[in-house]
Amino acid sequence: MDYANVATGSYLVVNNRPCKVVKLDKSTLGRHGKSRKHVTCADLITDKKIEAIFKKSSLIDVPLITKDTF
Repeated sequence: MDYANVATGSYLVVNNRPCKVVKLDKSTLGRHGKSRKHVTCADLITDKKIEAIFKKSSLIDVPLITKDTF
């Protein structure tokens, strides 16, 4: 997934863990830097909060999620 497509409620892989984005903050670009996104997400398995910062030029991994009903 591209940097621009990250939104609240989307799914990402952070630290090799599948996560759902809970909070998203965008930092403005500095004098010599590029903009970044500060992502707070919840692990889908353990429900722990994980924080990560992504640069504008980074590509973000997306987990393959299937939902089964029994």
